[in-house]
Amino acid sequence: VRTCSSSVLTLHPGFMQAAAGNEGTPTVITNHGPSSCSLSGFPVVVAHTEASSPRPVAFVHRPRSQIYRVVLPRTVVLPPKGTASFGLSYVDARDQQYGSGARCQMNAITVRFSQVTPVRIFSVPLVANGHDGYGPINSCFAGFILGLTPIVKGSTPPEY
Repeated sequence: VRTCSSSVLTLHPGFMQAAAGNEGTPTVITNHGPSSCSLSGFPVVVAHTEASSPRPVAFVHRPRSQIYRVVLPRTVVLPPKGTASFGLSYVDARDQQYGSGARCQMNAITVRFSQVTPVRIFSVPLVANGHDGYGPINSCFAGFILGLTPIVKGSTPPEY
């Protein structure tokens, strides 16, 4: 199965999960092409805050909360209209001295898949439209480090 073309993919935030200070936000990838295609590995993610962040925000290839469990990267085949996802995990109890102002509000991420052509950077808003279950991530309270799961089949990464 060929690697997905960036022209057939769309990304949108999934439903945020939370429990006792542990948070997880999936990003759903949908194949809108006429045939199956594949993705694998970890996406390249960059955080975007409303104002200049007090420290750089980093993404590590391991869980940073108790929402998503460790999974190994695998090739995921997406049929037409099929979904895959990757997750951001974090806690909301670190570096609270920075508060919750604009410089801490991660309102979007940009995503690139290293194996996908043509090269395309996807913008994924993290700001809720009404009460649909997601909103900005406080990157300061997350200690400026968020966990990143590999791309997995389905609309949410495996949970604990």
